[in-house]
Amino acid sequence: MGSPDCIFILTTITADRPNISSAPKKGFMETALRNSPTENVLNSNFLGFRVANFALFLAIPKKLANIQEMNQEQLRAVLVKSFFRHHRKIDIEKLLPFYSKQICSASPGTYFALKPNTYVIGRKVLRMPAGNIEAVRLNYYTRILNANFKIRYPNRDEIFTLLFGEIDRLRFLPRYTVVRFDFQNFFNTVSPSYVFDLCIKNSMLFPPDREEIRKACSSMKRCYPGIAFSSALIELIGKEFDRNLQLVFREHDIRFYQRYVDDGLLFLGHNVPQRTVIKLLKDAVFRTFYALDKGKKNRNNVALHLPKSGMASPKFTCVSPATNTTLSFGFLGCDFHMAYDSNVLSGAEITYGISEHKRNRIVSSLARRLSDPRCNFRLRQEILKNAVRRVVYFSEIHQGWQSTGLASRYIELAYRFEKMDGPTLAFLTSLLAEGIRLSNLGVAEKGRLLNMVNSFSRNEKSIYNAWSSFRLRRANILSPGIGYDRKHLIHLLQKIDTPWRSYKGWNYNKLVARYRYLTKMSD
Repeated sequence: MGSPDCIFILTTITADRPNISSAPKKGFMETALRNSPTENVLNSNFLGFRVANFALFLAIPKKLANIQEMNQEQLRAVLVKSFFRHHRKIDIEKLLPFYSKQICSASPGTYFALKPNTYVIGRKVLRMPAGNIEAVRLNYYTRILNANFKIRYPNRDEIFTLLFGEIDRLRFLPRYTVVRFDFQNFFNTVSPSYVFDLCIKNSMLFPPDREEIRKACSSMKRCYPGIAFSSALIELIGKEFDRNLQLVFREHDIRFYQRYVDDGLLFLGHNVPQRTVIKLLKDAVFRTFYALDKGKKNRNNVALHLPKSGMASPKFTCVSPATNTTLSFGFLGCDFHMAYDSNVLSGAEITYGISEHKRNRIVSSLARRLSDPRCNFRLRQEILKNAVRRVVYFSEIHQGWQSTGLASRYIELAYRFEKMDGPTLAFLTSLLAEGIRLSNLGVAEKGRLLNMVNSFSRNEKSIYNAWSSFRLRRANILSPGIGYDRKHLIHLLQKIDTPWRSYKGWNYNKLVARYRYLTKMSD
């Protein structure tokens, strides 16, 4: 048999041979197709498939079938059998007309120029309608990059666990330097084509896949935030930056280094002048983002937040006990304070806290959520309860337990509650009342909530006592058997949801998703 071009149902790609190495092996998908009306179309020449987050990719040889000739029953069978991996139920009848239109409008070799169409807090953020064919195509390429380059995205909880452990050891060292740095508008200053040339072009990626990714990178001017493909590219070049940074600082005894997307924290084993640190950081940036374009027009516009003309930068820190008896620095919304007495060898006294801008954002988020006119009094009570406590549930998508909420986000601080700094303790004490005061509620509703919170907050065992909930790491467990069962969760939702719903036929995971949507805060 020859090697005909193939077409993907929800996007277009060509292959120069039937065995697409980047596609998963034939298995349940092939079985599903043989039990569907598509058998007479695909026959035995089915080339490969790939399932993205919310989409099916199906390769059909051009000489056997035309995408536009697939009838509604054939398309319905494919969607029903193979649309999701984790047995999630979807309404096929609602999706069918939409994807039929997408399929009929797709043509081989068509690529879309990506332009941001939404602006959020001064940054360009790419927004795409759910199920957009271009978003589907980029999710497909993201999966290829994740699998072939083994991209491991930063985990905030893991970083904090390592960081707090290292700080407990660092406090006994007589000499060290703490460096905290941050990239300026990182996503919107990195060129996807540069990332391709640096990290992907000479890789062992299967050539047809590599060519499709090159075209996708060429269609994007910047790695706009908001899509997974940009995150994958950022992590690829971020790993290259990590290697270059460790190379330029190799003579300065790196004790600890972690980067969370555009924020970095570095501990050096001896005292290093700030001038030297800045020079080495600039060297690492040049090696990563500019060396490839040397002698040509720079495609990137990457820079760090660095102090200028003797003025301090709030996003850059370079401190050591040789020049300060009290060290303070922040990282990922946490503040760290290390105070030394006259004997440095006795170790530093450490206090921890939530940074000021994070505290302000949390209060503003709570006030904004309470102000939503769609909320009834019972829902506002539930939002106040969940403002601090952890919400624990089992995620089918991640196939594991997930935890959200303030106590979960700052779990390492909760473990060290006795070392919390004063501003954070004051923040936790007044969080709920302050959120109510800043809300746009009417006088009567605001007074009713304030009276409820003030009366219960005096009791340490009350769920409305924010600092006690944080210290005890109270949890709201959404799991039958150890938390809310289905009957009680439906009863709770009927109290907080507007308008009233019966929730008949909803499975437990869908009920949990609805509860989280109703009570979620933006930060």
